[in-house]
Amino acid sequence: MITIPSQFFQTVSQHPNKDFLVAKKDGQWQGITYTQSSQFVRFFAQGLLELGLAKGERIAILSKNRPAWAIVDLAAMSADGISVPIHTTLSAAKIQYILEDSGAKVLFVAGEENIDKILTIRSRLKMLETIICLDGKFKEPGMMLFDEVIELGKICQKKLNWENGNPQEIASIVYTSGTTGEPKGVMLSHQNFLSNVEAATKAVPIIKEDSFLSFLPLSHVLERMAGYYTPMSKGATIYYAESVKKLSDNLREVKPTVLVCVPRIFERVYEKILDKVKQGKALKKKLFFAALKAQSELHHARREGRSLGTLAKLKANLLDKLVCKKVRAGLGGHLRFAISGGASLSKQIARFFEDLGIRIVEGYGLTETAPVVTVNRLEKYEFGTVGLPLEAVEVKISPDKEIMVKGGNVMPGYWKKPQETHQVLAADGWFATGDLGFLDEQGFLTIIGRKKEMIITAGGKNVAPEPVENALQLSKYINQAMIIGNQRKFISSLIVPDFEKLKEFAKERQISYREIRELLANDAVKHLFEQEIERQLREFSDFEKVKKFALIAQEFSQEAEELTPTLKLRRAVIGSKYKKEVEAMYKEGYGL
Repeated sequence: MITIPSQFFQTVSQHPNKDFLVAKKDGQWQGITYTQSSQFVRFFAQGLLELGLAKGERIAILSKNRPAWAIVDLAAMSADGISVPIHTTLSAAKIQYILEDSGAKVLFVAGEENIDKILTIRSRLKMLETIICLDGKFKEPGMMLFDEVIELGKICQKKLNWENGNPQEIASIVYTSGTTGEPKGVMLSHQNFLSNVEAATKAVPIIKEDSFLSFLPLSHVLERMAGYYTPMSKGATIYYAESVKKLSDNLREVKPTVLVCVPRIFERVYEKILDKVKQGKALKKKLFFAALKAQSELHHARREGRSLGTLAKLKANLLDKLVCKKVRAGLGGHLRFAISGGASLSKQIARFFEDLGIRIVEGYGLTETAPVVTVNRLEKYEFGTVGLPLEAVEVKISPDKEIMVKGGNVMPGYWKKPQETHQVLAADGWFATGDLGFLDEQGFLTIIGRKKEMIITAGGKNVAPEPVENALQLSKYINQAMIIGNQRKFISSLIVPDFEKLKEFAKERQISYREIRELLANDAVKHLFEQEIERQLREFSDFEKVKKFALIAQEFSQEAEELTPTLKLRRAVIGSKYKKEVEAMYKEGYGL
């Protein structure tokens, strides 16, 4: 097993003139080849050594996705350092905690907002010696520029030792999203990452001709491994999206073949497509749903190992060209498949995209497993499951239904937290994930929910929150939902409406209002959400159904620390913030 830098330089020798990292600059997509990238990596690594970086010291990265992120990460490891990515959405206080806990000696920072955060805490960061800024116009006194480190590396005579690196050594400390309590630093070795890359690409092949559009934060282990180390290992090209808001435009411009995503993004695309179809002319609407039906029949027949008649095939192909191809063009038109992780994906949405000709490969993993544990294959998959275990990764279910994992991808432990490590990682290598699930007869894994997040009602019923929330969010009027009910008599929910759709509803019903809160208090609006909740949860058991709800006037956000970088709910934060609304639902309130 080799190290991450040696894997990178090996790829450079195989694909020297191929674009590796591509970003938009002055309105144009501009790429740097594998060879050019390797020069930047060498010079930056040598510059770090000249600045006094010693083996095993930590280099923190606080930046949105961009070519420099990958350059700094690879350079840190090439200089025998350990990279520590930091989510840009974290507060200054959380960033301070990570920098202090990791003992980072060097910090690479990009973006005015991130620099402002660092300036507010700089005087308290006693171990931080060097701050390297990407952009000169944001440089503050005492900071170095990225280009200055590159120039320093060009003239110094420091020797890099990446060829003799030990795969067992720590490559990175990745801090968990911290849905509860302070984030923990997950130590991940070169072997953890690269064994996962190797096994994942055997399960879902990546080729050198592939192009990735990167928009999930590189500070999260899913994008790091699947959207960066994986394409790097195969000589593929990585494009960096300008922002999530410009994702649609960037998809059409870049035309990626692979997209790493989270379910919430697919949900939003699904809602936009259906909304556009329903607002269109009757004939177009009829053609769209006819095309979906034809493709659904075709896929159903294939899964059963039978063939449709010639006429049915011709009809499906014609409708695909007339309808589905145009929808795919809106997503670039060249997607071989998309990868979904970070949370559970609705069966309904997975089938919808398959019928459009876009295969979503859903998998499961954790930061502690670098991250992939299981994944559906392109030709062997089951909607509603997170797939089969990767090669050389063992999965078993404990008596209390907790998912246990063992393999080369499992972390050696948490940084400076031996007690927490001992609680989840046994001496024989089995890691307790904290997730509940079950394996079917074919070996496909189904996730029930997080052990700590399972709701146990006052009547003793177990309710997994995610499936209920996912179903609610399929309503075009519901943007976000968080269900509540632990040790309560019934399930309730905080609902964040889709405000644009709600405004349209108000206009149609001629409901006048001065502000959103006034609109949410309207009886017709309350009745609308009663109907939507009842409709979306009609297939659920009675004890899982939402009996009362509260409409929230502000979207849950990462900035308010209500969401993780992969858009998971920070339940404790939201519950505390809306404690008054929650208590009201269990006293009077309105409900179903």
